[in-house]
Amino acid sequence: MPEISDDELEDIAITPPPRARRGAKRDITPDEADAFENPYPLEGKYKDEADKEQLLNMSEILREEILYARGEEMQRLKEKRDLAMLVNKQAKDQPRRSGREGQLRSEKAGKRDELSELKKRREEKSNAAKVRVILVLNDELTSDSN
Repeated sequence: MPEISDDELEDIAITPPPRARRGAKRDITPDEADAFENPYPLEGKYKDEADKEQLLNMSEILREEILYARGEEMQRLKEKRDLAMLVNKQAKDQPRRSGREGQLRSEKAGKRDELSELKKRREEKSNAAKVRVILVLNDELTSDSN
């Protein structure tokens, strides 16, 4: 099975889908549909009857090379179409977040960090007080035994 080149895969993965207006459904545009259109509609091998006649008049080796290259091209188109559909499906499955939600999340994270810092300081004070009590008790025990 022919593989998609790294460049083609990178183009698909890096290129984000165009942003749609809020509430608008994302449909495949005519340009995108053309990108995945079958370039060989006649029997999946030929552009049209004239192309078929031309290929049939070629030597068998040359004809088979061309048909093999067309088969590979069709496989790459199919894989690109499948990947694009997967990317679109994943984009639809992810919940949309508004800028305000992101801001609220960062504010909550900041408050959570401050709260953690306060708890840490309180625990350190408590531990220091416990150490002092232990030291005082230890001193009293050693002075009583003398």
